[in-house]
Amino acid sequence: MRQKNSIIFGCSNASLKENRASHARVISLGDIDDLSNPNLHICGHGPVHGYQPNLSSARSKLQGITVVTIILKLLFEFHSYTVKAQVVCGNQGVINKCKNGSLHRLRHHREANVDLYLTQRDLQSSLNLDLQWVKGHADKQPW
Repeated sequence: MRQKNSIIFGCSNASLKENRASHARVISLGDIDDLSNPNLHICGHGPVHGYQPNLSSARSKLQGITVVTIILKLLFEFHSYTVKAQVVCGNQGVINKCKNGSLHRLRHHREANVDLYLTQRDLQSSLNLDLQWVKGHADKQPW
């Protein structure tokens, strides 16, 4: 990171199928060649946790970007290093709610996913993190 002095790039994706949800993520310096070298990226995947009726693709994407944010925070704290990080996700609603969502009233704390939104907001406050929406294949218009 210090040699290249660049932005850290994180990406998360998720899947919901037959009431089972999972997410996958990767963190690198953004060079496509970094993905072929295991020493130049961090990647992983896992199940999405939560109350079964509240499992959704939004929760899956939110858990993925929260995991990426936790990894970035640990990485930066361990190395005593701060750099700008950009994290992309394919759900514009999740990104907007992470950036601008109102969670300050008690009634908002009954909403699904509020646990992850509050965690994400707390983590973001201590990082130079830019959340971005990336239009995915499923979002393409038919025309």
